[in-house]
Amino acid sequence: HDATLISILCFFRIERPAVWPEYGSYLKMELLRDDYGVLEKKDDDSSATLSVRKEKKKKFRYYVLFSLNGEPLRSSFGHIKSVQTNRYFVPWHNFAREFAVKEKRLPRLVVQ
Repeated sequence: HDATLISILCFFRIERPAVWPEYGSYLKMELLRDDYGVLEKKDDDSSATLSVRKEKKKKFRYYVLFSLNGEPLRSSFGHIKSVQTNRYFVPWHNFAREFAVKEKRLPRLVVQ
């Protein structure tokens, strides 16, 4: 339990939870597709405002969200905090770039 959670938290550079989770806890990683561009980042900081748009955007944006037992967690992959929902959205391009760097450092799997 502890070794698995620590490994996952470290790999995705997720903040350590305030209270260490008990057995039976769950770590959730979600992929969000933003069809309408409702997550808009402010220029002055890393917070975001959610707004409702009526028309779909031509180019979708994707975000990754982490939570532990329903509590939002931040990743140092780079996140945007939603002021309304208190959740941390990691832009997909940040996630993919960091994951690719880490993946190169993993040992190769040997298939026999």
